[in-house]
Parts: sequence; structure tokens; C-alpha cells
Amino acid sequence: MQVDCETPLSQEIESNIKLLAQSTDVAHSSRLLAMSNSILSKAKQQDLSDGVAPFLTLDCGSTPFSVQYVTEEYPQRAAALLYLVRYFWRNGVQDVAEFLARQAFEQFHTSPLGSTLVEGRLLHAACLATPGEVLQQVVLPALRRAQDRRTHEAHATFVVALLRQCVGTGDMAKAERLLERMPFPDHRLVSNSMVARFLYYKGVVALTAADYAAAVTSLSAAISAAPSSSETVSGFQTTCHRALVLARLLHGEVTPHPELIKYPGPVPLLAVSQAYQSGSTGQVEQAVTRHSDAFAAFGLLPIAQRVPAACTRGAVVRLASVVKRATLAQVTARLGLDSEQAVLLAIGDATERGLVKAELTKDGVVEFGDASQPDKSCADELRELTARLDGIRARAVKSLRFDTEETSKKTALETLVHEEMAEDAVMGAAEGDE
Repeated sequence: MQVDCETPLSQEIESNIKLLAQSTDVAHSSRLLAMSNSILSKAKQQDLSDGVAPFLTLDCGSTPFSVQYVTEEYPQRAAALLYLVRYFWRNGVQDVAEFLARQAFEQFHTSPLGSTLVEGRLLHAACLATPGEVLQQVVLPALRRAQDRRTHEAHATFVVALLRQCVGTGDMAKAERLLERMPFPDHRLVSNSMVARFLYYKGVVALTAADYAAAVTSLSAAISAAPSSSETVSGFQTTCHRALVLARLLHGEVTPHPELIKYPGPVPLLAVSQAYQSGSTGQVEQAVTRHSDAFAAFGLLPIAQRVPAACTRGAVVRLASVVKRATLAQVTARLGLDSEQAVLLAIGDATERGLVKAELTKDGVVEFGDASQPDKSCADELRELTARLDGIRARAVKSLRFDTEETSKKTALETLVHEEMAEDAVMGAAEGDE
């Protein structure tokens, strides 16, 4: 492999590794060794002390692999790592890829990168390149070191990497435990891009757990924290906004979303939003079914399939606000559902969530109540409990006053007795002297 002396060193590294990544030849050892030797020899010939730092040096024992990355800027360095790990893992050389990932996470503290922001971006690229099978093994020790050394950007990067793995594999229970037990650094101490990623995954976990209010809050904050650039708008913010629209619909916000027009591929979300605003559960189901492939590509198909049930809950709430008593057949016709069993399930769901209060009588009549007003029995119990607490407080205050008065009286009596005894002693001593 020839090295062009006129090309900057960073471009040589990136171009050579791209060639290796695009190659389908599994027997890559000799080519990789030749590339490594050419890079090392070229690095020794040039004066690279100004703003350039070595990133990684590897020696895989029996595998003829020894390469040192010396690049001028972060993008080339991160791209080189990304291509190289992907190349090894794709070609079945898992041991080299795993060794590369372990060395990257073990040596990031000693690498004189000079900027914590650049270091965080490089670690983020390394986490993206690391296969999921070894990510947790290499990230957890590095995360503990980052916490001990208070390198906040690296700490945030590792938390985001673990959350990404949990969300990517669908292990939401593990992601919830991670959010509970693994604190995220103060948002003022890390970059906005890392904060935005953390808030996005936090919102996705809340959305999957049906905590729609928390999901709307986290996803909105992620969009606000994301850097505003053309690349971000077409990438990260688009992903956040797709999840945010579904979270708003599931939360019961029947509002138009004109901001969807500026994002690529808004047709599925617009169709579901318009069907939701119509209040027809059938139209929502048709919209979700028609665009199921798009939602599957977004990774949001299970979430989108919940929207028809949310539309039904909203219809039940609106019906309960205007109708206080109706037969089950009338409620079925008003909601536009297929069967009375579906109506009972919808009313039960809304009642369980505390949105409405409904009872089904023996003659098949549904009686709706005001969910904002507590039951009479509940109000009576609350009033009785308050009265009991007031009585306990009054007795406690009275007892405290009684103890204080008795203590004061006892103290005064003891003082008087001591004074009289002292006077008697003095008088007795005087009489003895006489």
C-alpha cells in the first residue's frame, strides 16, 4: 500500500482504513501491517508536535497488528477508529475488535487530547463502534474511573452508551434500573449534545413505560438542548420529534403539529395526528396500519400501535363530560367501536387511569361521574382523619404545657428548699460560734 507524501497524514489514515473497511478480503494481516508501518514511518518523518497527539498503540501478540493514530483533528481520528473496529468485527476478527475497544477505553485518560469536549466526542465514536457484546464489559470499568476522577464528559458519554445499548436491544427494564442507579453529571458540566442524547433516551424509556408526561418533558428538553445546525435538524432533532409527536398523542394532546413540515418524512406522523384529531379510532388504526413500515423503520411501531387506544380513551373522557347516564349500546354507537366488550375495556382503561369515573348497573346502563370530585365516602374519611389528627395535636400540646408547668413548679420548689436549708445551716453555724 503506497503512501502519498503530498497528502496530509490524517487523510492518509482515513483513506487507507476506508479501503480496508470496503475490502472483502479476510486475509488482511499483511495489508494492515503494511499500512501501519507506512503510517508510523511517515509520522516519524514529520514534525507532529504542534496540536497532534498519539491516540492509540496496539499490539495483539500473535496477530501482526501494531498501529498508532496520529491525526490533526477529531473527525479523522474518530473516523479511523470507527472504520477499523467495524472492519474487524464484520470480517469475523472479534478478538482484535474487542482488544481495540478495550484499549480505547483503558487509555482515554492518558491520551493528551487537551480538550474534554474532544475527548467526549472521541469516546462517543468509540462507543458507537464497539460491538454490543463487549460494550458493557469495557464501559463499566471506564465509567467507574470516570466517576472517581470526575471527568464529567467521559462519565456522561458512558452513561449514554449504556442507555443506547439497552434501548437498542429493547431491554427497557435494565434501562430503568440504570436511570435510577447511575447518576448523570450536572448538565452545566457536559456538552449540550451529550445532554440532548441523555434526555432523548430518558424520554424513550419513559415512553415505553407509558409515563407519557415524563416522556413529553424529556423529549422536549432534548430538542431544546440539541445544537441547532442543518445536520442536527435533519438527524437528531428529527428522531426526537418523531417520538415527541407520539408521546403528545398518547398523553392526550389533540393539537396540530405544523412544525412537522420542515422535517424529512413527516407523512406518517401527519396522517396519525390528523386521524387522532378527528376522534375516530378506526381512522387512527387505518393510519397506523397504512404507515406501519415507516414506523417500523423509525423503531416506533410498538409505540404507534398504542395511539388507537389513546384515541379511544380521549373519546371516553369527552363522552363522560357531556353524558351522565347512557345504555351500553348507546355508548358503543357514540364511540364508534365494534363491540360492547371493546367499550367496556376502553371505559375500564380510562377509569383505571383516573380519567373518568364510571359504573355499570345491572340493567346495562353506564353511569359517568366527575373524576375531579372525590367520592362522598372518601371525603367523609378524609374529614374524619383530619379531625383525629387535630385531636392528637391538641392533646400533645396540652401534655407539653402540663409537663412544662409541673417542671417549672418543681424546679421553683427545689430552689426554695435549698435556700431555706442554706439559711438554717448559716444560722446554726453562727449559734455554734456564740
